[in-house]
Amino acid sequence: MAIQKSITDVFGATHTASYTRIRSVYLTTETAMIALMSYHNAAARSKGDTESEKPPFRTDSIEVDASDFTTFFVETVLDDADKTPFTQAYAYLKTQSTPINFTTGTSDV
Repeated sequence: MAIQKSITDVFGATHTASYTRIRSVYLTTETAMIALMSYHNAAARSKGDTESEKPPFRTDSIEVDASDFTTFFVETVLDDADKTPFTQAYAYLKTQSTPINFTTGTSDV
């Protein structure tokens, strides 16, 4: 699972089909920490072939707390059969406009 969208990097280069994946989700009883890696495209991510994987052009860490944590990551939410920390992290990202605006132009890949 990943999110595909157009992202402009810090140097002004636009990655029109960037591939952002969640590297990890760390949960405590009150917060979640989501680590992201953004690649130029899915081929640069080279899923399944670590030797061909290119370095990400961007990495981010996002802390989730307060009401957002309660909405997406509290134990009673994660008890649902179709919800995992990763699926909830992707759902949360699609509501965020920083550090990357995931609220528009995203596709699940």
